[in-house]
Amino acid sequence: MSERANYVPSPPALFRLRLFGDTVHRLIGQRAYLVGSVLTRREHRDIDVRIMLADDTFERVFGTDEDWRSNGSLTLANMALSALAREMSGLDVDCQIQQRSDANERDGDRQRQPLMFPSTTPYVERWSEGDGGAS
Repeated sequence: MSERANYVPSPPALFRLRLFGDTVHRLIGQRAYLVGSVLTRREHRDIDVRIMLADDTFERVFGTDEDWRSNGSLTLANMALSALAREMSGLDVDCQIQQRSDANERDGDRQRQPLMFPSTTPYVERWSEGDGGAS
């Protein structure tokens, strides 16, 4: 039996999570990553998603306090992104923005899976050439 890439409950749910990740990337230019227990086991409490910002960007937007418990702006952003991810995916998502250096220092050895769609360019090009995708 081969290992799974993740334990998101279904392909449609993963598609919707990727749609969330694509939305984040288009709006702020940063990738969202699937992290935590959903990558390693079927039984998970929620689905953890992280967005890592360059240190200077994080400090410009949220200040120097990277602790969401004491940084109201960061707490609000995390809550809003979590609500959007839940609405888009139908899953219990915990989305957090992190300072890249802090995330790499604490969790750099842990698996991260980018929430993005695979490239469809070869298929789109063939389709537009009148091939209809046939080989």
